[in-house]
Amino acid sequence: MFILSLDYSGELMEAQLGLTKDRISHSKAPGVLGHVVKPGFISFYSMNGKTYAVAEGRWWLMKNPIKAHWFKDAKNQTLDDDFITVGQVRIVRVLPGEVGLIREQGTEVLLDVGTHVFNSGIVSVQGKVKYDELKNFNHGRYHYLRVDRGYFARVWAVVMIDGMETVVPRLLGQGTHYIANHMFKFDGFSKVSDPVIAHGSIHKVNVVKGQIAKCVQDTTSRLLGEGEHTIESTDFRVVGFEDIMKSHCIQHGTITILRVTKGKVALAWKDNDPI
Repeated sequence: MFILSLDYSGELMEAQLGLTKDRISHSKAPGVLGHVVKPGFISFYSMNGKTYAVAEGRWWLMKNPIKAHWFKDAKNQTLDDDFITVGQVRIVRVLPGEVGLIREQGTEVLLDVGTHVFNSGIVSVQGKVKYDELKNFNHGRYHYLRVDRGYFARVWAVVMIDGMETVVPRLLGQGTHYIANHMFKFDGFSKVSDPVIAHGSIHKVNVVKGQIAKCVQDTTSRLLGEGEHTIESTDFRVVGFEDIMKSHCIQHGTITILRVTKGKVALAWKDNDPI
């Protein structure tokens, strides 16, 4: 795709207009002759393997009647259509709140709001997406992700570690996220209030008041108290939760917690000796 910058005054402009007129075959038709294009519509014709469009008016193809011919199924195409495909022409209309998806020479491209016209023969239209209908979609390397309040998005993102691109697990919070990377991957949503969120090497443990979490990390027993805990480890798991107000004896691996209430004694063994 390129932009041709023209000098709109003088001989150069006249020369460019002359070249344009030489390339087309349609012209205003006299009287009742020719093909009528209604207001709000467009018609197409083909000449020398290329596709041309004409707007509202009465036209005929008398400049080159042998090589030029109208597309029978493309006469008076309404401009209200979101997609128009005729010959090598592709017209895509993207409304507010939408994004258009195309591929140009196999490369994914996103289209912003507006009417987009392609006449190169190397564009394929993939469709459109409404932002309010999908929380997640991707088009090749482009990814859109909308995380609602109270949720995390479980994703695999690309980061640079020691000069090398590495895919790592991440939890994305509330907001709208745009990512352009082929290696990005979306795994799903999790509620922020979930007791345990496990995503790859990332573990989020929510321990409510009055409980403890029994965990094992690197074969070592651990107890997590009240609060939100984030652990990044490939060898971590939550065994369960225990109510400290109801349990007088909490055992987890090599860890033992005794709660002796007033008026009672606890009988236990330590190193084979009674205590």
